[in-house]
Amino acid sequence: MENKDSELSKIDLESCNKSELSLSGVSKDIYGYLLPKEHPLHIPPHVALVKMEAEVESIRVMLRDLDRRNEIKDRAKKFEGSWTRILFIMFITYLTLMGYMYLIDVPYPYLNAVVPTVGFNLSTWSLPHIKKLWLRWNEHHWNNNN
Repeated sequence: MENKDSELSKIDLESCNKSELSLSGVSKDIYGYLLPKEHPLHIPPHVALVKMEAEVESIRVMLRDLDRRNEIKDRAKKFEGSWTRILFIMFITYLTLMGYMYLIDVPYPYLNAVVPTVGFNLSTWSLPHIKKLWLRWNEHHWNNNN
């Protein structure tokens, strides 16, 4: 312990940059309690503890904000695959195609707009099962050729 104290007393906190003294983002003035009482930058342990509590609280606030942001992103991601979004896009696509077909005098525009609407919707699907099969086949094919 004596060796550690003598090493710490040699540290001049003012000449060191913050990155050398910080531990996981904790500010350097908290480390002053490690210095001997005679050192000009020494701070009492109870003061360092108060500062540490403030640091911990700021970290808690940051984590809470990250959790809120992640929750919002998760909800947005759920909306991307929701039936509400899919049906709304299909409805808007159908109305657009029907209006266009009506303007160019396509017979039965109400009925003829259904096929391209369904086709467009199908083209946007990610098809995870087929993707998985393709990745397996591609990996097998790649390994056999190399």
